[in-house]
Amino acid sequence: MFKLLSICITSLLLIPTYSQSVSLKLFVEDAIGLKDTIVFGINDTATLGIDTSFNEFNIFGTPFDSLDIRVIQRDSANFNCIRETPFYSSPPSPNLYFPNNIDSKIDLRPFGSFESVYNNFEFFIYATNYPVTVRADFSEIQFHFLEGWSSIHLLNNNCDAIDYKPIYYDPINDSLFILTDSSFNTLVANFQHEVGIDEKNPLNDKTIYPNPAQTQFAIIGITENNSITIIDMMGRTIYQTISSINPTQIDITNWVEGLYIVKVKGNITTTNLKVIKQ
Repeated sequence: MFKLLSICITSLLLIPTYSQSVSLKLFVEDAIGLKDTIVFGINDTATLGIDTSFNEFNIFGTPFDSLDIRVIQRDSANFNCIRETPFYSSPPSPNLYFPNNIDSKIDLRPFGSFESVYNNFEFFIYATNYPVTVRADFSEIQFHFLEGWSSIHLLNNNCDAIDYKPIYYDPINDSLFILTDSSFNTLVANFQHEVGIDEKNPLNDKTIYPNPAQTQFAIIGITENNSITIIDMMGRTIYQTISSINPTQIDITNWVEGLYIVKVKGNITTTNLKVIKQ
């Protein structure tokens, strides 16, 4: 049976004051020694989607080789496992889709801001000979502030996570997973900082300040009664309210340090923001 392995790479909350590039590489090798690779990461001069300055090209619609790994973007008519909030949030948030269908061999995204939503990387691996080994070259993330704040999750065919590995530079063991069959066909990697800048929507123009925050933060841009829900990184809802006050102040004095998802729902739009408690 042919194998389609989807690897979704999700990067979160990249603070724009940093101006260094990070290129990460994944390698796959099948049972008869065929190999393929992919490059993804962050670069302050990159763009979303296909960027010819990095020799990216769109191969969407072309047949897969017997072992083929591609970085992809998918619209709502095509399958993916990318979600609007961290993958393991409960209940699951809606899928996040792209305006175009793209396959390429390189995907470098620009440093983003807290308004960014296109902070995801997704890959397909197509294989015919098992087992398939997935390895990584994460050397460029060594000593970077992103190192150790990230993890790759192994998913099953229903996009449910069943295992994970941290993303950090390991000069001794670069093996991530060994795929024995098509039962587990998806990987999602979540970074604690985001890449990729979304065009700002004036109907959805809400921000958080300060961010990171220590004792409180304000949600700026409230223009109507908004339902505010805050979720921790375990997917638990820890705060809910309805507010029409602009800005709306949230006291976080007793919260544990870490990343939180702030969902602001109005009559027309829903905004997903992220805030770090220091």
